[in-house]
Amino acid sequence: MGDIWLFGLIFSAQTGHLAEHIIKALTGSGLLGPAADSELSHLLFNGLIAVVSVLLIIAYPKNPWVYPLAAICLLHGFEHIYIYQQYLMTGSAGGPGLLGDGGVIGFIPLARLDLHNVYNGAEAVLMALGFWYGSEELIVRRKDYACA
Repeated sequence: MGDIWLFGLIFSAQTGHLAEHIIKALTGSGLLGPAADSELSHLLFNGLIAVVSVLLIIAYPKNPWVYPLAAICLLHGFEHIYIYQQYLMTGSAGGPGLLGDGGVIGFIPLARLDLHNVYNGAEAVLMALGFWYGSEELIVRRKDYACA
């Protein structure tokens, strides 16, 4: 397992992204401006997070938190693939997506921004739990090594 830098990196990035979404929900605009709130930037960011979540499974297969993390990240990524595809077809940003209110499947009664805040929050929590689990395991192994 080695170090757990990948968890720290992905958690920091996701926490910043979540903060940007929360600020947008509260004020109507994010801190980083409209360029950071484009359909393309969300597709690329969440796509990268989804890929890294799968890499976390490969790197830390004994960590129980990487599996639900990857499931949520991949679902979130698929939402953004669909949203971006709709944006390319219509030229209209801010479409509802797949699962949220007004979406193609639409069984979650949340507006797009609220649903994506839930995705981002759940991802950040699972990343923190995975990081904690990995840290605990690393501390125990180092303690065992020091005692040997």
